[in-house]
Formats: sequence, structure tokens, C-alpha cells
Amino acid sequence: MKWYLMISLLLFLQGNPGLSRPGGFNGIAKTNELKEEAAEAYKNGEFEKASQLYAVLVDSFQVEGEALRLNYANSLYMGGKPKVADLVYRNLAANAENETLQSAAFQQLGILATKDQNLKDAVSYFKQSLKSDPTNDAARYNYELARKKLEQQEKQQQENKEEQIEPSEWAKELKKKAEELVARYRFGEAYQLMQEGLQQDPTVAAFNDFTERIRIIHEIEQL
Repeated sequence: MKWYLMISLLLFLQGNPGLSRPGGFNGIAKTNELKEEAAEAYKNGEFEKASQLYAVLVDSFQVEGEALRLNYANSLYMGGKPKVADLVYRNLAANAENETLQSAAFQQLGILATKDQNLKDAVSYFKQSLKSDPTNDAARYNYELARKKLEQQEKQQQENKEEQIEPSEWAKELKKKAEELVARYRFGEAYQLMQEGLQQDPTVAAFNDFTERIRIIHEIEQL
């Protein structure tokens, strides 16, 4: 069926020279027919067929239209061709005059980036989507979700980095002094001691989690 569809379309175009002129009467009629077929195929979940029909409209009939190109990209994405869809989304995001459609393209780029675990890019795309259309609630939700995931990822990376730091003997002694201050509820002094120690010895960063807990307790005391 896949090959039959592609071949039949090619034969149809070759056997109808009038259709090679998109602006002709027959060309306009066939363009409308293909649009309806593509939309119906997409509606029925036949995404590969839909993407092939949209490809004919864009490449062979040179049909313009931002909405049509977005449908083309969506059918590629839903049909399991994210890399090709990515190219169409990028072109639409960069050149679309309709801000709503541009927002949708940026949103889809954000979704693709999220699936590839490129959370920084995803956050950026969702943010651009909201700039194009502040009423895009789906983009807003995705932006918040991606931002939280990015924060968690960065926190985990920082924790992993800290676990790899081997504290010097001096840093270990410094922490002991800070713990003694904490035992006497002198949290502010303990925090200051750790901060000053970090300036002198970078390996004190191995105890950043300890230092952060002291800071939080100290700030609560100041309330």
C-alpha cells in the first residue's frame, strides 16, 4: 500500500501535464482534492499517507500556506519521522507570519527537544512559543514542566559533581568546627565559616549540601 500510494501519485502527475501548472484550473481543483485527502488521512490516523500527500502539495504543486506546512510537519511527527518534521517546524518557526502557527511550531520543537533530553533547548523553544502567543496554555504548561525538569537535572548534576570532590584534610577539619558551632545553635557563624573556607580551599565544596542546610536554618532564624 505504501509503494502503491507513492507510485500512483507520481504516475498521476506525469500523466496529467495540466496539473504541473498549480495555477491552472485543473491544478487548483486537484490541489483542493489533495488537501481534503490529506486532512482525511490525518483525521483517520493514516499519518504516513497524510505526510506523503502534503509532500506532493508542497513540493510538486508548490502550495504555500503556513497552516498546511504545520499540518505537514505534524503528520511527519505523528508518522514517526521526527527528524524530517523537525526541519519543517524550524522553517515555520523562523518564517511564519501568523503568530499562532509560529507558536505551535516552536512548541513542537520544544516537545522534540524534550524527548531528546535537550531540556535547555526545550525550555528555550517553549519560551519562544509563549512570546509568539502568550495565550498558548499548552506551551505554558510544557514550559513550566521542562523548566522544573531542567532544575532537577542541574541539581542532580551538581550533586554528582560534589560527590566526586575529595575534601582535603583541612576541609574536613573545617567541617568539624562548623558542626561544633551547629551543636551550639550558632548557625550563622557555622555558615560564615564554611563560606570563608570555600574561598580558601575549593574542596570545601564537597560539603555544599551541609553548608546549604545551615544557610536555610540560619535564614529561618532571622524571620
